[in-house]
Amino acid sequence: MPMHWRGTADAAHGCVGGSGDATWRPGGSKKGSATFGPRCEMPVCSQGLAYARITRCSLCAASYVAVPSGVNDVQGAADRDLALSVVVMGYRNRDTIVRAVRSVVDQASPGPFEVVVVTSGGDDSAEEVRRSFPALCVVESSVRLLPGAARNAGVAATRGRTVAFLAADCVAEPGWIAARLAAHDVGHPAVACAVTNGERRRPSAWAFHFELYAERLPGRPPGPVDAPDAACHGLSLDRSLLERLGPFDEQVEIGEDTKAARRLAAMGVPVWFEPTVRTAHFGPRDTVSMLRARYRQGRQLAALDCSTARPALPLLRRWTRRVHRTVAFAWRHAGRDRPWVILAVPWIMAGRAAGLAGWYRARSRIVPGTRRANS
Repeated sequence: MPMHWRGTADAAHGCVGGSGDATWRPGGSKKGSATFGPRCEMPVCSQGLAYARITRCSLCAASYVAVPSGVNDVQGAADRDLALSVVVMGYRNRDTIVRAVRSVVDQASPGPFEVVVVTSGGDDSAEEVRRSFPALCVVESSVRLLPGAARNAGVAATRGRTVAFLAADCVAEPGWIAARLAAHDVGHPAVACAVTNGERRRPSAWAFHFELYAERLPGRPPGPVDAPDAACHGLSLDRSLLERLGPFDEQVEIGEDTKAARRLAAMGVPVWFEPTVRTAHFGPRDTVSMLRARYRQGRQLAALDCSTARPALPLLRRWTRRVHRTVAFAWRHAGRDRPWVILAVPWIMAGRAAGLAGWYRARSRIVPGTRRANS
């Protein structure tokens, strides 16, 4: 039976012409194809198929996503105005993505919302999601989508007045949706969330948590924040603001949300930090994994630094300052978890050292003489 496709212009790439094919697979067995219209467009199935995959324009070589046009509203309100769209993003997260999606689907909400899942990397994450949640929209790519590309693909598949994002290694705690919508309803166009520790039994896990999220702990009071404050992350954005902001950077491994927060600050749009919106993050469980993750993150951060100047501070002073800052912020906002701040200090020191080692290793290849100048 022929399937009908509705073309939707892809504003992220700004293409003006092109043609190509998109392959769909409803239910995993039948196959078919569709052709782009006279403009370079993103094909969307008008029948609301639950399968989608990445395709590519034959003229501009930009990536596109074929997504169902039907609204997958877990509250059963497909024809009503959607208060919120939640994009769950994963890269080879087979073991955790179902848990992340379930934490959103099970939320109590004052209004109808939808969930869109974006997976990439060629594992069977998408099949796991379809098996557990047959009605949800799944956007799948066999090749890796960097975080910005995953965000953009998810946004293209949503219809809600507000769009929020959740990584597949995280869980939305109870009240995550209701508290977000409450903050948006009182006039905040951009709402940031707090982060809790999903791995609560190991000092190494707490060290990783404090290093990354000391400025986003639930004990921090609500209020407006601006980049470069680390509290400007975990955002949900009004649709109109998201359209003004433009697409997320698809070329960076980390920091696409940081760049978006900086653009918001340049636009004069304040971000509201709301600690009652809590995302639980599940990081490395043991010391070796934590140190490897911090080293890798240090190298990734160095790639974001476009400066060709040598670091102003010697290595030891830089390390001391960062350890002090992490412990100070964590102690200030940890609340009942303050004993873990004390226990985690040795691991925080080691983690900061690993992160700086990765940063300096990567920077030495960008700025000759970095190691020698800071040794």
